[in-house]
Amino acid sequence: MISSQLNGKILIAGIIGWVLVAASWAVQGFDQSTLADTLKWAAGSDDWQNVGMIRMLGFFSFVVFLSGYSAWAKKIDESSSTISVGVYFALLGVIFMFVSLVTEITGYDSASDNNVIASTLIGVSETSSWFGGTFWALSLLLVGLRAARLNAGNSILLWLLSLLGLVALVGNFVEDMVWVLSFGLSMLILAYIGLTTSTADKN
Repeated sequence: MISSQLNGKILIAGIIGWVLVAASWAVQGFDQSTLADTLKWAAGSDDWQNVGMIRMLGFFSFVVFLSGYSAWAKKIDESSSTISVGVYFALLGVIFMFVSLVTEITGYDSASDNNVIASTLIGVSETSSWFGGTFWALSLLLVGLRAARLNAGNSILLWLLSLLGLVALVGNFVEDMVWVLSFGLSMLILAYIGLTTSTADKN
């Protein structure tokens, strides 16, 4: 059983994971508009190894965050089916993120030897990433909405969390950057909730 104080600190791992993944994009660069550009980049240098390592660290941060997020959500209303489904969606989100990470790194590694295999793997990675993003958005929407309706904390932040989940869900179908920014803001809100919870319990 995770204590409330420790659980509050664990929630900070979400924004850390988001920052690490964003940093990996900066290392990779934003000039790869097509799959061919990505394959050329992966085959032409070993930078993909650094990118993969940073993203792996980000993924492990999300795994740590999931334990705190699940405990926080269940503490709001353990008997709520909405919360249970939201936590289940978060777990699916992490699983799909893991599949995306593994297939992406394997695809980068294969780029210099076999473009067909690399293209397939990166395609699987993108699809898995989309599903992962969708499940995470649904989780934030459901958990945030239930928490807000129960007034389980700062109502403004909880309603905003659910709204960001909805925006991320729509953004995942429309524009990737909308999802990225919405998810990042959600992680920031949860980190703040975690910090305030940890501080309150300490006092």
